[in-house]
Amino acid sequence: MNISISKEEYDAIVFASIQIETEIEAASEEYAQEAGKYLNALYNVQQKYKRAREKQFLIKDLKKIVAENNSGASERYINFIARGVARKLTEGSK
Repeated sequence: MNISISKEEYDAIVFASIQIETEIEAASEEYAQEAGKYLNALYNVQQKYKRAREKQFLIKDLKKIVAENNSGASERYINFIARGVARKLTEGSK
């Protein structure tokens, strides 16, 4: 499933993570285990957001390079090549 979140939504997730961490420190063992599970899920969302954002910037930069080296190429071709190169560059970083 792909979702799109804004910077503000990402910041809200970070804030919630910090609040949960604070509550875990003073909580019972049972609550800490339950909250820890959800905190890990929030960390995963944060990591996915960061990877997607880095890939977005990479694609933007690659589009510029492809366009400069292939003057007159269609936008579709530029997008295709840039996304392909980005996929190859980011495959190992999952």
